[in-house]
Amino acid sequence: MPELLRAGLLKENERVIFQNYRGVKFPQYEVTIVDGMLKWNNNRYSMSDLASKLLKDLDPAQDNEFVRGPILWVNVAGKTMADLWDVYLAQKGA
Repeated sequence: MPELLRAGLLKENERVIFQNYRGVKFPQYEVTIVDGMLKWNNNRYSMSDLASKLLKDLDPAQDNEFVRGPILWVNVAGKTMADLWDVYLAQKGA
């Protein structure tokens, strides 16, 4: 996430929303980007760590050992962090 912030694809204090693997958004899990981390309930998390926690909250029976956090966080424009990473890589010519 720090690279996306430096590239201007994300902004400090920007709000992002959690979605599940099916693309269902959960507005109650809207969080803020602070210092390259996600801030929720006065704690800071990586994208994957918080996604794992929220998936577990939604379905306690689910095994969330391996979570792809960047596809589970969406900005207000509807772009996932993974989408923004692809834009970042294209801008760098990778």
